[in-house]
Amino acid sequence: MPDTNFAGETLGRYRVDSLLGEGGMGAVYRAFDTTLDRYVALKILPPELTHHSDRLERFIREARTASALNHPHLVSVYEVGSDTRDGTPVHFIAMELVEGATLRDRLAGGRLDLRRALQWLSQVADAVAAAHAAGITHRDLKPENIVISNNGYAKVLDFGLAKLRLTAAEDDERTAVKDTDPGVVMGTVGYMSPEQAQGRTADARSDVFSLGCILYEVVAGRRAFQGDSSIDTLHKIINSHPPSLAAERPDAPFELQRIVSKALEKDPDDRYQSVKELSIDLRRLIRELESNPSIITVSSGGHPVVRTSRSPITFVMAAALLIVAIVAIVAAVLWMRRPAEPPPRKAMEITRITSLGTVISASISPDGKLIAYVTSDQGMQGLWLRQIATGRDLELVPSDRQAFWSHTFTNDGNAIVFGVRMDRHPSGAFYEISTLGGTPRHLLDGIDSPPSFSPDGKQMTWVRASFPKQNQSALMLANTDGSAVRSVTTTTLPKRFAPIFFTAPAWSPDGTTIAVSENSFEGNVEARIIDVDVSAGTERVLSDGWRFLSQLTWLPDRSALLAVGERSDGRTQGSQVWRVPLSGAAPEAITADLLDYRSVSLSADGKLLVTVVQDAESSVWRMPFDASAEPERLTRERLDGIRGTAAMRDGSALYATLRTGVFRLVRMQPDGTALDVTSGTVESRYPAPDADDRSMLYVAMTDAGAELRWMSLEGKDERVLATGIDPGPAGISPDGKWAVFADDGRLKKIATSGGPVSEWSLPGVASNPVISPGGTEVAFELYDGAQTRIAVASIDGGPIVWSRPYVGGRNSAMFHWAPDGRGFLLNTMPGDRANIWHVPMEGEPRKLTSFNDQNIGWFDLTPDGKTLVFSRLVLSRDAVLITGF
Repeated sequence: MPDTNFAGETLGRYRVDSLLGEGGMGAVYRAFDTTLDRYVALKILPPELTHHSDRLERFIREARTASALNHPHLVSVYEVGSDTRDGTPVHFIAMELVEGATLRDRLAGGRLDLRRALQWLSQVADAVAAAHAAGITHRDLKPENIVISNNGYAKVLDFGLAKLRLTAAEDDERTAVKDTDPGVVMGTVGYMSPEQAQGRTADARSDVFSLGCILYEVVAGRRAFQGDSSIDTLHKIINSHPPSLAAERPDAPFELQRIVSKALEKDPDDRYQSVKELSIDLRRLIRELESNPSIITVSSGGHPVVRTSRSPITFVMAAALLIVAIVAIVAAVLWMRRPAEPPPRKAMEITRITSLGTVISASISPDGKLIAYVTSDQGMQGLWLRQIATGRDLELVPSDRQAFWSHTFTNDGNAIVFGVRMDRHPSGAFYEISTLGGTPRHLLDGIDSPPSFSPDGKQMTWVRASFPKQNQSALMLANTDGSAVRSVTTTTLPKRFAPIFFTAPAWSPDGTTIAVSENSFEGNVEARIIDVDVSAGTERVLSDGWRFLSQLTWLPDRSALLAVGERSDGRTQGSQVWRVPLSGAAPEAITADLLDYRSVSLSADGKLLVTVVQDAESSVWRMPFDASAEPERLTRERLDGIRGTAAMRDGSALYATLRTGVFRLVRMQPDGTALDVTSGTVESRYPAPDADDRSMLYVAMTDAGAELRWMSLEGKDERVLATGIDPGPAGISPDGKWAVFADDGRLKKIATSGGPVSEWSLPGVASNPVISPGGTEVAFELYDGAQTRIAVASIDGGPIVWSRPYVGGRNSAMFHWAPDGRGFLLNTMPGDRANIWHVPMEGEPRKLTSFNDQNIGWFDLTPDGKTLVFSRLVLSRDAVLITGF
């Protein structure tokens, strides 16, 4: 073993295990962080090179550069440090350990699947674009510096040749890294740009060229520029063009040929001027490949041809088809001679319009030819327009850290009004943008839903939270230019029009009334549809008996409303699309499946319905909380744990499963044996065991509403503690003697043996209570009309003793006490749904797990704080078109 091998040694707090690879800037080892109990990749500069000041400076520069970046497709840098070995300094960087293979290794295995490869390169482009936005150029992009994780995600590493963009002040004071000296060639031969090859100054467009080289190689299966020697390769980069992609990969789309050619232009001014532009074109191409069955390719002659996924039709097949066609024509003639009959009613059809998995809202134009949709990925949201007939997309609002509150086409179909929330519009704002693109025009502030337009197109209505008072929400009215803002009617907590995600009022076709969803915490019936007279502001109830309601829209003949919601009688699972007749008849389910729907948008003739459908897969996992072992998957059913997951003292997992057609609770023991805990036809959810595994609470969803039930896990005794409660999780004390729950938005407590109910006096709506490990305090979510907070009060019913804003947001979020009782564990943080975070009562949040895919759903710790039981979810959301409904 060479004396430069560090396997088996300790550097700082890292125990070095094995060598992973070596490069020009050092060796990379697998190592264990003994302080944080996690594995890392440790990059070590060889000791014999430490006296080279330029190498050491570049090594430190890599650490500082990479640590400034934070992106899901960039390898995270944890620490830069040093130690000594036999009196010699050893410098190292501790980085995120990505289990997988480099893109070079993948290429060595043969030609890659085109769509998968394009997805990887799109992720790489997004990561490099993020680095450029931070003023950092990589300058050494190549397959060796791209890792494909075992989970199928691309990660970019090695910013050892990165150059920081200097500000004027930094340039004067020379406080940042200096530019490469003119005439010095930096980069890897075969992937460097012509300006790098000539020793000229290289900017971000040099990375564009390198990405073009990688893209060419991934598609063609050979390098774009490769000579007999390094000098010959450099000459080709400067003077030659690579062979046509059409010759190397006949199935390569014509658009891909254009993208690669543009990225490989010799003159930087002729290339993509940013990696962001390249990334947008790649994403658009990927969407076209996924949604369009006809793939435009390039023939060997360089002319576009159309090729479908079907195999070529042989002569025999063609003859057979001809015979079938003749028979069909004869049959058609005979059929036309029959007496005319009324056409049968067309069956309802659901057609997927997008296949991205990241679409969170969609609306259809009045003429039914366009849809607008919002994508949300890794905390970035953008607005797109698609031609339904062609599948062509136009990016209207580029993806950014902003939150869209859906959108609506204007009555003439020439523009889209969208709601968005961002730093400069914390209360939300309406913007209008032409369907041809351009600069959005600001209309007004203070929105919590998309608008609905009056029939004459002169006014719009929407809902606003915390208005006119903090504990109220209002149905608003304004001119379509944003002027003359006023409220039509208001409601007071616990009733509310907003905020309800993806809610929207609906202006009636005759222009006289506005229908709006009113959700509340009063009794078993939590939501209803009310109709508000535009002139008088008077209200009437159109439909009640709902557990939840969001967006509404009218049918053109005003015979019914379409609504997204869930009935209180449990007739369907989750949020579905309903027809609500104005005759007073019972609502009819248009969709009735295990998917969730979140919006409704109709064409002007009422024949085309666009909605967004969310599909989910969930499974239950277990792992040591200190991450000393890999996570273990416990279940295989499709929706295991999606309605609740809990951990028991012996390491068992309690979870809800849909295996028998109705959610019930199952206990998975440490040896893998699954035992039924509840049975029957009543849905069971949200298990909460005590610290001794003797009893538990759970919520039963009966026809009369949600019930809080206590059950002995020893003798299976059971009792109902409360009825008509809020349908959310409850908390049990560690000794199993007390239960806390939410009822009508109020926090309540009851002994598990039964008895009187007590409650807290709180300034807002409470939900999701959990009792502290010591049993002396209760934490809960508190919504005061303006924001949601995590609040803590004494278990004896005292006032709030601590609170802070809920940093993760409320969308499918949950929290638990940390084992020390001085903070909380959350499953949702801005831009991250894949991990569990520790939020101390004092200090900044810290990520505890290191997952980079799927979402964390329900989770729980064993009472000793050593074992984590959790559900992981894969969510897919896309726009669908419904006809014949």
